[in-house]
Amino acid sequence: MAQKDSVTVPQISFNEKLSLRIGKKEIVNQYLGEAHTKDNIISFIPSENTMFGGCMVKEINAGKGFLGDANEKEWSNTIRNIKKAFPTAQFIVPGHGKPGGQELLDYTIGLFEVK
Repeated sequence: MAQKDSVTVPQISFNEKLSLRIGKKEIVNQYLGEAHTKDNIISFIPSENTMFGGCMVKEINAGKGFLGDANEKEWSNTIRNIKKAFPTAQFIVPGHGKPGGQELLDYTIGLFEVK
């Protein structure tokens, strides 16, 4: 996307998954589909069962927020992909608002479910 948009290309990039080590901790960064943006990712720390979902994960009772770059039709499917890929995530941090658990993923799926 950076090349297409003629902006600086990151030195480190990935298509689907990138695992990093910081000290003794592994951090899994993964792309699981479009939602808030075309290229949003999650970051998961397995040893802590903690996921950072960014703006594609909503806190309970949140509204949809800014949708200018969003793919609303795929948003729920992407969150379902996240639930399947990371079923052990106990602590989930949304882009805005209060952290929670798997209920944040369930809420986000319902919020963007195509009816």
